[in-house]
Amino acid sequence: MAKIEGIGHFRDNVLFAKLCQDDHKSRLTDLATRLREEFESLQVIGETRPFTPHMTIAKISQSKKLRNMYLRTFPRELWTDVEFDSIGVQKVESIQLLSMQTTDPQSGYYECLAEFHFD
Repeated sequence: MAKIEGIGHFRDNVLFAKLCQDDHKSRLTDLATRLREEFESLQVIGETRPFTPHMTIAKISQSKKLRNMYLRTFPRELWTDVEFDSIGVQKVESIQLLSMQTTDPQSGYYECLAEFHFD
């Protein structure tokens, strides 16, 4: 079970729940490092930013209504009062390899290239 503690953001336009710094987060970070190394050895170009394990809560780019209202960032006062609050736990059942370049036409979600389920 991954412990969720606090709220974070990417450039104020993506809000996410943070994973608590524990063994689960360390294992996910180690897995991400190994995957990046493997992709690099295959000359697959991937993400260059640091890996931040998280659970996305809201993303402005996925909301036409917010974009049509010219909202480009989430006002910080919406989430700063819970920035460090304990939120709960979440069982991690799988990891998905997603394409950030294409979306699934039916769901609008990132295209899932592969999914790995845990026992």
